[in-house]
Order: sequence, then structure tokens, then C-alpha cells
Amino acid sequence: MVVEDYELLREGLVLMVERAGDFRVVAQAGSAEEALELLDEARPDMLLLDLVLPQMSGTELCRRVLERHPQVQVVLLTGKEELASILEAVQAGACAYLPKEVGPRELVESLRRVRKEGTLLEPFLGRRLLEAITQGSKTSPDDFGSLMAPNAPPAGTAVLSTREVQVLRGIMEGGSNREVADRLSISEFTVANHLKNIFRKLGVHDRTRAVLIAMSRGLLAGLGLLVGAGWMA
Repeated sequence: MVVEDYELLREGLVLMVERAGDFRVVAQAGSAEEALELLDEARPDMLLLDLVLPQMSGTELCRRVLERHPQVQVVLLTGKEELASILEAVQAGACAYLPKEVGPRELVESLRRVRKEGTLLEPFLGRRLLEAITQGSKTSPDDFGSLMAPNAPPAGTAVLSTREVQVLRGIMEGGSNREVADRLSISEFTVANHLKNIFRKLGVHDRTRAVLIAMSRGLLAGLGLLVGAGWMA
């Protein structure tokens, strides 16, 4: 389902998605209210929606959709927003956040990765999170853990191995399991196993929260040297 209040943009998104050949748009809506009305009948696997909607925010729509259909994968598409808005949307259950500047090919590839891997952490978001923690932001770095993963272990109790840190660095840079595997010269299956161990240690269930927790707890030491300079610096 595509939810966007600007009709021209909505029609463009529908066209881009359906041209890919492996997605079918089962419904489209111009408002959150319309989306909720169509939800039970359309039963989408994925929701592509604008974070800023009239009357009701995309974050609130995400929360209501997942209360009724928790299996839906929610992908937010929006312009420049405050970091707090991004965190709130992810907390509501969104599994990916894409900038509106994304091109047609990148949009489709991102949706495919979400379908395959469950979540997607875009490189630009990883950089903004790092800047917020290292330079300060309206959202306190200490709040990332409690905000994003209430079941996370206390600071100092979770220890990641060297390889787990390398895998998480790759994920933070926006790499897929395959890309991280190729960069580290290991199998995609091994990356998936490392991620399972990371999730277990950090008390989370997806990549975004794992990166947030690890960054806020100082488990990715020296990460600032890696951003924009490669994963294995």
C-alpha cells in the first residue's frame, strides 16, 4: 500500500514500484484515515508512506497499522526531518526510513532488501545518528538505548566480539548481508549468524536498534573514523 497525500507523487511511487515486476500495489491512499479504511480489505505485506501527512502523522499511522496487522513492514519515505522524528518512527515499528531524494532504482532495491532482511538502515541515517551521539543533539545519547530497546542489557554488560563489531559497522554503513559478507570475506550465512548473536546480546530484534544500542553503549569504538571511509579502517 502506498500512502502519500500528493496525488502526483503517489501515482509516481505506484508506477515505480509496479514497474519493478516483483511488487504489486494492492491499494493507495491520500491520507492516514483512508489508509486505515482500506487496510483490512487490502491486507498489504508492506506499507510505503510519507512521514508527514494531514490530520495524522505517518508515525501514528504506523503505530495503528501495526496494532492491527503486526506483520506489515512499514517503510517511511520523507524529506529532511529531525533525528527525534526518525527515532520516534522506528520506535513505532517502522523498519526502514528512506529520503525522498531516493531514485527509482534505489527505492525498489531498498524495498527488496526490507522484504529479504526485515529492516534497512540507510547510510545517511547512520551518519546522523553518529553525529548526534558524538556532537550532541536534542535527543540525549543516553536516551537512545531506553527509547529504542527497552529490553537492552545495562551498559557494560554486553560485549561484542571483534567480528561482531565489524559486522555491525558494515550494517551501520548501510551494507546488506551480502555486501558485509563480501567485504569481510565470509559467507552471508555467517553474517546472519553474527547478527543473531548481536541481537541476543543487545536485547533487540533488528539492525537499526542494534546499531543504536551499540553506539550509545560505546561498543563500536572508533566508529567515527569509519563513517564515509570504509568499514574496515
